[in-house]
Amino acid sequence: MMIIQKAAFILGISVFLCFIHGVNIGIAAPVDVDFLVTESIKKFEQVKDFTCTLEKKVNKNGTIYYDPEIRAKCKKPAHYYFKWVKGRFEGQEVIFDQGRNNNKIVGHSGGLFGFITLRIDPEGSIAMKRNHHPLKRSGLVKIYDILEDSYARHKETGAGTIGLAGEGIVDDRAVWIIRGVFPPDMGFYNAKITLSLDKEHLLPLKVTVYDWSGELYEEYIFHNLKFNVGLNEKDFDPENDKYNF
Repeated sequence: MMIIQKAAFILGISVFLCFIHGVNIGIAAPVDVDFLVTESIKKFEQVKDFTCTLEKKVNKNGTIYYDPEIRAKCKKPAHYYFKWVKGRFEGQEVIFDQGRNNNKIVGHSGGLFGFITLRIDPEGSIAMKRNHHPLKRSGLVKIYDILEDSYARHKETGAGTIGLAGEGIVDDRAVWIIRGVFPPDMGFYNAKITLSLDKEHLLPLKVTVYDWSGELYEEYIFHNLKFNVGLNEKDFDPENDKYNF
């Protein structure tokens, strides 16, 4: 009887340990970062347009430019509408609609002089003062340019690392945090890029970039991101009666 009881006890412990071991494997199973990156690129290829509330920080020549809340609309390949709803430039609106308005940015400031509409060069000093990227290729579109180039360069040269930095929450949404760390003088965009990918849609909700001196270069948070919402020409028309041009 004692032998049978010992055998049953050992069998029970073995089954329990196997169960626990299986659970641990399930929890700690490695995430395939290559799959996440390539799948994210594929997902964005299927995005025709998107809207969001953009929060951004840009370090330009040692000055941090912070915009806490910009309502943004984008339609591929190069149609943009932005309205500043908080911060220093509250009330400002800009539109870039490729192929229209002589390929100029149409914009007006907020406040007292908001009634004056300007047309400016998207790559000129005024438009670029607070930005690293021209408006004609900006936001998530530019981020995916950088992501694809950095990933391809890393795979081709073996330089740098791209890995899972953990999991997190952005605006109550679960995210995978992917971090790329790259060497200088090899054509990479910058030293460190961190992407917070929405686990459901695998699209970035937050992007943070650091330069080779360890300083913040830029950060973008895409609050309330919605995609393939059906934007049309009216959304990028200064004559839209919902706008204040």
